[in-house]
Amino acid sequence: MTTSGPDGSRAEKSVGRPGPRWEAGDAIVPASEAGAPEVIEARTLPPPSGGPQDAQIWRRSMAWLVDELARTFFYPLLLIVLVMLGGEMPDPVSPTEVTLTAILPQIVLRIGLSWIFWSQGTSPGAMVMGLRIVDAQGNPPGPVRGGIRALVEIVSISMLLVGFAWALFTRRRQTWHDLAAGTYIVDAPRAREA
Repeated sequence: MTTSGPDGSRAEKSVGRPGPRWEAGDAIVPASEAGAPEVIEARTLPPPSGGPQDAQIWRRSMAWLVDELARTFFYPLLLIVLVMLGGEMPDPVSPTEVTLTAILPQIVLRIGLSWIFWSQGTSPGAMVMGLRIVDAQGNPPGPVRGGIRALVEIVSISMLLVGFAWALFTRRRQTWHDLAAGTYIVDAPRAREA
């Protein structure tokens, strides 16, 4: 594109935004003779230092195992309390018989406990393993994210734990329920010794 100057001369004008352009190599090179800024090297920024590190897979796995054991022991205690308060003991079910009345209380218990703990950014397993659950700003997830995380965990489990194995393939080791809720599992800060 050519333009006319105030003195009637014609000059070639570049089309597009002025600035750097890509050339061979790992540097951004300024546009030639266009008065562009000096050469700026392209580099990858290191991860922020001083912040909590993402939890290792083995520690997450151990925390999950502790959570499962806690749920396993909590369910019979809950049944005993309900019976003591005047409820009836559910009818026994054979191991081969799966009914909604047999599974529903366990699903409700799982979602409820997970939602309560995860909203606060912790769980029994996370406490034992020194981990915490945070959002992108490093805060506890809160009730909405905690609820989303608890519901999607059911999907992760029902898909033969594929949702949990997803952590092996994501950069920040996020499971399906972490991705859905926008949460991360990080190392909890150690308490300062006095």
